[in-house]
Amino acid sequence: MSDRLPKMSIAFVIRRCILELGHAPTAQELAAWANREEPGRLRPFGRAISEREAALMLGNQDRLVTARSAQPDERHVEQRELPPNVISLSAMRLQFAAQRGPRRPRRAR
Repeated sequence: MSDRLPKMSIAFVIRRCILELGHAPTAQELAAWANREEPGRLRPFGRAISEREAALMLGNQDRLVTARSAQPDERHVEQRELPPNVISLSAMRLQFAAQRGPRRPRRAR
């Protein structure tokens, strides 16, 4: 197994915030939630974040970040790590195209 920390989408961290707040956070609410200090709780981004950084995160939720706290169902899986019973979308498209056969050229109108 790799010693590298797992990666996850920022959206999963924001989802945790949504679950606690009960609604989609503003940048100010996300920053306050991420920066709060409680015994036994680590900051989700490893350090305090500013409202500006929170706004950037809200706008780029598909971005991958290193996350020590990523749960197994939140971790980003590289394509080479897919289980044998899962096929990638690009492979599936190629499979369908091969089954369909060559396309006929369209007629000019």
